Amino acid sequence: MPSVKQGGGYTLTFSKKNKDVEKLLDEKKKNGIVITDYICNAIRLFEDNNNPELNIKTLNIDIERIVQEQVALALGKTNQDINKKISLESDLEDIDIDED
Repeated sequence: MPSVKQGGGYTLTFSKKNKDVEKLLDEKKKNGIVITDYICNAIRLFEDNNNPELNIKTLNIDIERIVQEQVALALGKTNQDINKKISLESDLEDIDIDED
């Protein structure tokens, strides 16, 4: 159980569900990382990137757009060409084709 005594004098304990974090911190400490700095940097990173207005659906849309752009770039086509193909494929999904 790591003990943080610098500054505020916090002591950290870990429940069974958080033993993985305890092991990670122990490994970091073995590698010469200052645990207090590591924890503080992790909290700062979390707080800087914790935006409740940002949701996973928005992220998925951005990722989809980025992937389309990268595929188009790799294929030497414009994003407009890729979007046309996607649109045509979507239109074809709605057509019932009966086999005779």
